Amino acid sequence: MALLRLFSADALRLEALFQTDPARYTIPYGMLKRRGLGWEGFDMFALTDTGGAFSGVLTLDADGRTSVYGGQPEHAVEVAEEAGRRQALRFIDAELPMAAALAAIRPPVSTEDLVIMVRRRVEPTPPPAVPATVRPAVLSDAPALAAHYSSSDIFNGLTQEMLMERLEAGVVFALAQLGDGTVASAALSNRFVPGVGRISAVYTRPCYEGRRLATAVVGFLSEQHDSAGLTSVLYRSLENPAAGRLYERLGFEEYVRVRKLRYTAGGGY
Repeated sequence: MALLRLFSADALRLEALFQTDPARYTIPYGMLKRRGLGWEGFDMFALTDTGGAFSGVLTLDADGRTSVYGGQPEHAVEVAEEAGRRQALRFIDAELPMAAALAAIRPPVSTEDLVIMVRRRVEPTPPPAVPATVRPAVLSDAPALAAHYSSSDIFNGLTQEMLMERLEAGVVFALAQLGDGTVASAALSNRFVPGVGRISAVYTRPCYEGRRLATAVVGFLSEQHDSAGLTSVLYRSLENPAAGRLYERLGFEEYVRVRKLRYTAGGGY
């Protein structure tokens, strides 16, 4: 078992691994397609078995985020050592067996369990409980989307400039807009992985919760994925059972659990 630093020449081998299990490898595959390998402040490693075959992927960025996709607990020592070389280690994401091995080596400040969910059934999307227009965002919606996400403790880092860049890059946002123009709920869809649409940044303003607005935007994106022949994938916190029930009503099922080992105080991603 070893870590192998990846460069552009390794792209084809890495793509072959991703294609064996696209739901598990959606995020690193998207990084590969959008930014390539070796961009400043970001490193990617393959976790290799004793025969040298790729069995997982380790990603590390300049913000102290470390994520392990696949791999075996036997890689934990190498992963912990590589993550520890970062000046500011914020958290490590890994599937439960790997996370347990990592926590024994580098005890975290706190942990959070996440669930990767995959849409297995096509279910109709119930309409919002309040009058709202659900539609894809366009560039001119960037200021309203930025104002919307600014009230979120998790997604408030999505600035107007970042949102415009993502819209221009082909990221699809769905929003639920009230009659006065207020964006009450929104979510985004990354479609950089062949055959997969990953839904994330699902956020409803607290004053509009309980009105099926998040259901509407997630259902809108899921139906778009269905029409395009894509499998819908999303992550949710295990501590948010209400979100789990919402996604299950839309045909999502649990795929695998991931544990976030946090090494700094406070929240945020």
